[in-house]
Amino acid sequence: MRPGFYNCFRYHLGSIAFGSFILAVVQFIKWWLYWLEKQAEAGKNKLLVQFARSLRCCITCFEKFIKFLNKNAYIQCALLGKNFCKSAWNAFSLIMRNAGLVGLLAGIGFIVYILGVICITVTTGVCGYFILDAMYKDEISSPIIPVLFMFIIGWLVAKLFMGVFSLAVDATLQCFVADEELHKAGGGGGAQFTPEELKPFIHDKNQKHGCCGGKK
Repeated sequence: MRPGFYNCFRYHLGSIAFGSFILAVVQFIKWWLYWLEKQAEAGKNKLLVQFARSLRCCITCFEKFIKFLNKNAYIQCALLGKNFCKSAWNAFSLIMRNAGLVGLLAGIGFIVYILGVICITVTTGVCGYFILDAMYKDEISSPIIPVLFMFIIGWLVAKLFMGVFSLAVDATLQCFVADEELHKAGGGGGAQFTPEELKPFIHDKNQKHGCCGGKK
């Protein structure tokens, strides 16, 4: 972990700052449009309200794209050590070349993410209720407020934990796709470092969705 922190702040601090700056600019524009919309509503200027609302919708979509691109660019920075712009382009190109496989596995990862958040949140709240009932049953009038706080804490922990899980899934997927492309280009017959248990699943999805060129 210590070498990872050292490499991050020694070699990639500029990439972190640049990606954050781009996202901050987009978010600033979004909130400025929101302020403009409210000012137009106060002035009863319906045309300006609709114009600001439409632009804010477009900026919100662009913000989601920037967040997605930033995350994958940072993964590329960690994997290959390139600068932010080069990493962002590499990540975008890699995903576009393997859109079917990436989309499929991203969908599965999203479902697992949602289920994980729900399970952790519910388990924390339920266990908290039974612990509270066993230890302080006669000392509290109603367990609703403490249990509500337990649900909130469980939700926060779940978001943090599953956020790390989601990032690990994306990084692992990029590692596989890069491995697949590099060894196919070098005549190695495909990915060389994928666990044997996963190769049939990944190769079947590649053929089904025409990934990595779609050639057999």
